[in-house]
Amino acid sequence: MADSAHSLIGWLATAASEVPTQPALCDNTGTLSYAALWDALGRWRHTYIDLGLKAHAPVAVISRHRHRIARATWLAVYAGFPMLPLGPSQLGLAGLMRSCGIHQAIADADVELPGGIRRLPAARLDQLPAGESAGPTPLRANRAQLLVSTAGTEARPRAAMLSGDNLVSSTRISCAALELQSDDNWLLCLPLTHIAGLMILFRCASVGAAVTIHDFFDASAIQSEIAEGRLTRLSLVPPMVDS
Repeated sequence: MADSAHSLIGWLATAASEVPTQPALCDNTGTLSYAALWDALGRWRHTYIDLGLKAHAPVAVISRHRHRIARATWLAVYAGFPMLPLGPSQLGLAGLMRSCGIHQAIADADVELPGGIRRLPAARLDQLPAGESAGPTPLRANRAQLLVSTAGTEARPRAAMLSGDNLVSSTRISCAALELQSDDNWLLCLPLTHIAGLMILFRCASVGAAVTIHDFFDASAIQSEIAEGRLTRLSLVPPMVDS
């Protein structure tokens, strides 16, 4: 697929137009094609605006379910807000969110949020809403799109700010080196609270490839998918390989 739009939202729009039936996100709730994902993002944006989502203000995304974080990541690109993905058990939630100026969180119902943080239910991302749709309002490419937690030199949680330009540059270099194609299917079993997992979403969208999401690492499940020929790409860290 031609890379005609050098931006995150441009890649997604191009995939929805040029390979509309190609699977974009596959997980335990089903499969979203690129066209279906684009349509869903407009409806999710309208839904969350009705729930109180503040445009262009940073949002924490806190969920045990990786498919929710993946969908929220693309919602952040589509609706134009910086996103800080966090795991429910991560330490320093309150301080980290405060330092990022966050006052709203797309969060699971059982996540205890710090005082002053508006909860936007993450469960809404499990369903494809009916009704009205809102168009994309992406951030400028030089604005912070992702806020990624990092321990820093003093072991206190901090957020590294990555702009759309940063993410696009990294994606293009990686895809060229890996020769990623639109018929690839990349298994995502890494945490989506770290950049290694998040970058898989952008790499695949840039060429219209599929992402298969596992909520946790299960070696036997991965071996089964490989044996059945469903996967072409896989990212692991050393402890996973040792298992």
